[in-house]
Amino acid sequence: MCISLQGCFDFGNNTYSKLPPGPWRGVLKLDPERSRLVSAPHETKASENIAFDEVTEGDLPFNFDVIYDDEENFHLEIHNAQETIVLDQITFLKDRATNKDTLIIDFPPYDSYF
Repeated sequence: MCISLQGCFDFGNNTYSKLPPGPWRGVLKLDPERSRLVSAPHETKASENIAFDEVTEGDLPFNFDVIYDDEENFHLEIHNAQETIVLDQITFLKDRATNKDTLIIDFPPYDSYF
């Protein structure tokens, strides 16, 4: 699975050491072969109602907002129809040698991460 992040924002006079605030669009690249490896049957609560009968290849787009709580800390709000999922367990890494950024976003509601 690969994730692509795209956003629209106005930098103004502010500089951000992490993601600029505002609306963003992410895309999960789905690979059915890799999904079969991780979707082995597991115990779930009846209330979870989770099914992994079929995983298709392609893009899974989603919208989210980057919202700063203070100058250094931010959280994400992922929008899924009428549902908003708040994610605040985010690790931001930067390789100064290559100027590449890495985000590790813990996804506690589903015991996973991006």
